[in-house]
Amino acid sequence: MDVLPILNLPAAHENVDKAAAQLGDLLREQPLYQTYLQAIMDLEKDPQVLDLSTQIQMKRNSLHGGRGDPELSAELQRLSLELEALSAVRTYRAAESEVRALFNAVNELLSQSLRVDFVANAKRGCGCGG
Repeated sequence: MDVLPILNLPAAHENVDKAAAQLGDLLREQPLYQTYLQAIMDLEKDPQVLDLSTQIQMKRNSLHGGRGDPELSAELQRLSLELEALSAVRTYRAAESEVRALFNAVNELLSQSLRVDFVANAKRGCGCGG
């Protein structure tokens, strides 16, 4: 039996695309998401964040795959803590946490409606266990 005419897959695909676009629009309009985007923009233009990020990257490059001297590792740790203590980074981390909670809630609703773990089945893989 040919099931394609019964399922009307092209029409179903179009409906799913429309629903996905509507969901994306609703999520983008959420104040939590807007706050998150603003926090990203603030990070990208904050001179202290940029300076510390550059210093951290230079230190990481000097570690040679994790086999560097203990003083360099300690300096990297100090810089990372200093970066995380900055107001712009703390604001970003809080916004990131809130938007992640929103997306997790959406995943739960979709998973319940679809009766399948939506996010786990939406992830792409290379087929090599990654």
